[in-house]
Amino acid sequence: MSETTEANKDIIRRLYDEFFTDGHVDVADELMTEGYVNHAPPPGIGPSREDLKSAVVQFLGRFEARAA
Repeated sequence: MSETTEANKDIIRRLYDEFFTDGHVDVADELMTEGYVNHAPPPGIGPSREDLKSAVVQFLGRFEARAA
């Protein structure tokens, strides 16, 4: 595989591991452009990077509340 393909895979791994799994939402600022637009956001969630960060915090917070 090309270096570009491997670099892209690393970005996606970090996004899932650090952002979606660990809740380190600031990593989105590093991995996603400022003008990021989700063209198919879930209902009730806006299309921006900040909207996605907020949704992840809320989503992971629900799991933490249940674990306590």
